[in-house]
Amino acid sequence: MSQNLFVISHLGQLSQIEAFIEQKKLLDNHLVVLYTERNMVMPKLLKTKYNEKKFKGIFFLKLPNFPNTLHLKKLLLMRNKYHEIVDKVKPKNLYLLSFEGHYNLLSTYVKLRGGKVFLIEEGTATYKKNIPKKVKGKKEYLTILCIQYLPFFNSLKTVLTRYVEFDKLYVAFPKLAQKRFQTNHIEYFFAYNTIKKSNHITEIIKKYNISSNDFIYVNQYYTIQNEQFTSTIITILMQFSKYSKGKVFIKMHPKDSTELIKLFKQQISLKGIKETIILIDESEFLVEPIIAVVKLRGIIGLTSTTLVYAPMISSITKVYSIAPIFLDKIMLNSYNQKGINIMYEHFKILQNFDHINILDNIDILESVIS
Repeated sequence: MSQNLFVISHLGQLSQIEAFIEQKKLLDNHLVVLYTERNMVMPKLLKTKYNEKKFKGIFFLKLPNFPNTLHLKKLLLMRNKYHEIVDKVKPKNLYLLSFEGHYNLLSTYVKLRGGKVFLIEEGTATYKKNIPKKVKGKKEYLTILCIQYLPFFNSLKTVLTRYVEFDKLYVAFPKLAQKRFQTNHIEYFFAYNTIKKSNHITEIIKKYNISSNDFIYVNQYYTIQNEQFTSTIITILMQFSKYSKGKVFIKMHPKDSTELIKLFKQQISLKGIKETIILIDESEFLVEPIIAVVKLRGIIGLTSTTLVYAPMISSITKVYSIAPIFLDKIMLNSYNQKGINIMYEHFKILQNFDHINILDNIDILESVIS
């Protein structure tokens, strides 16, 4: 029997749980990395990045593509895979960073076996309101009906609701979490209270000469036409550079496509701004340690969690959401609409945090950042 089982799917989550393990001095830990065929880069990255000293074992669990889509075959497959892992590890404690969909199949099974289930804050998604899931097509609708009314699928009912039976929540904003989960079993946890400066981060700072007068834009891609996405972001960042008289670095996400990166580079080259808008070639690192070391002038983003955390790491670093300006400039069409809708949902969560400078007009930039 194992003491603790942690479940993650990307680099940011790995950082969260390793900080948690260190702060709580937890021993006897096992790690599960979830992945799909659509992104084989992330599990390979996590395999090289995780701290072997903190885990007794690691499992890579392949899920079906689009695991959050409600299809009976997918759900049954994931349920069985989760049961196999739990039966093998026999954890007393399960630590998750999500509370919806297929993760609930894992939560309910651990509870059924007498274990405890804990939620560690992932980022702003932890604080989203309980919004009913939008049914996508007849297949999902039939799946929901089968789960609700056929006894054979009773074990899948948990995927239809928000999981609330956590034994404790570990979050950076306890009062806000209490509103979302209606529980008093909450403990303050902030992963970046102590940040160790790695050689990799030191090399990046030195290579690009990042200073306290500079900004970093943290990219967060949505389903927007790539050309429109990159040209709009670059146009806004040029305004930041103009009014602040500082450099703006672009930090891409590890999941960003090579096509998107190429288009950013093309935009920078075409506009002749490579001295002031600099794309960081490396993407497989977290920006939080750079904030801690350099005390950046500002962080720019759409709806990134970094906008929430940055001032908690460096009190002199200001944060700016350009989501309203970006959305105002993006053309409405059938392709962009999905990305626009998701961004609006994420932006609503961001509005819960008063310290974020939300920019809804490009004309106010000069007064805000000069």
